[in-house]
Amino acid sequence: GCTSLSRVVLSEGLKKLSGGAFNECTSLKEIILPESLEEIEGSAFANSGLTSIVIPSNVKKVYYQAFYNCADLTKVVIPHSVAYMGGNMFLNCKNLTEVHYQRAILPEPTNYYESYTKIHANNVCTLYVPRGAKTVYEADENWNKFMAIVEEDVPNVYYELSAKVAKGKGAVTVDEENIV
Repeated sequence: GCTSLSRVVLSEGLKKLSGGAFNECTSLKEIILPESLEEIEGSAFANSGLTSIVIPSNVKKVYYQAFYNCADLTKVVIPHSVAYMGGNMFLNCKNLTEVHYQRAILPEPTNYYESYTKIHANNVCTLYVPRGAKTVYEADENWNKFMAIVEEDVPNVYYELSAKVAKGKGAVTVDEENIV
């Protein structure tokens, strides 16, 4: 509820951002989160004035309504490490046009369906995924509702591969290396 707070830089060492930490900080436009951060609890930024956010690469969980009603939010970057996202993360984020989810593997099943259908109700939000992961997101009914799904180059992305190759019948090539 700090309505005059406009910019925050959080210190390295912080592991968890408590629920509602910046709730109703309506002038908060920018926040720099530390790489040590591992969890963002529910409603942490709800009703804030954030315009964009980059979630650090050590965050594993982002809980329910973390960015609820952030009307000025236009861009979110979510790293590969985030395997759990609570429902309604972006509910009422009416100006959200870009979600960059740097995960090639679908996250743990949660109640995120409503969260994403609300994003594209205005049909202007594009989901950016790592190159090679587009078909995975298009095939999932919880993710294929975005206006568009676009592949982009993302460093340090991990893919799940499974294949049966009969001995002497072929090989799998990853990053220009044959794996037998």
